[in-house]
Amino acid sequence: MFQAEDVNVQRVDCRVSISTHDQDPSHDRSVSMRKLIVSTFKDNTFNFFGFTHYWVKTRKGTMVIKRSTEKNRFARALLKIKEWCRINRHNPLKEQHRTLNQKLRGHYAYYGITGNSKMVGSFYHRVRRLWRKWLQ
Repeated sequence: MFQAEDVNVQRVDCRVSISTHDQDPSHDRSVSMRKLIVSTFKDNTFNFFGFTHYWVKTRKGTMVIKRSTEKNRFARALLKIKEWCRINRHNPLKEQHRTLNQKLRGHYAYYGITGNSKMVGSFYHRVRRLWRKWLQ
């Protein structure tokens, strides 16, 4: 889990010029702002709300934070699906299909964010494999 000592926080004073009139420089005011810059994480990742947040470099060379499904949440969700399939394997196929679709849509609604399509796709394929296993 993310701990306070994992982060090195630096406070930087920035001067920001706010112009109320573009034409008249006498109306410019400078405002002092405090800006928090998170410079380093111990392992460059932290987990929050079921996502692993990590730094990546874009093709333009800037650093951005990406998110992926947490590994233990992914495993826990698959375990719940496995248990559900085991318990409900004798129910009619249409009912199983309907319920599994509801479960998948709920998973997609929460974890289906930009940059997480690999984990969402992996979850879908693993659920299909589990369901087929329990139908044999």
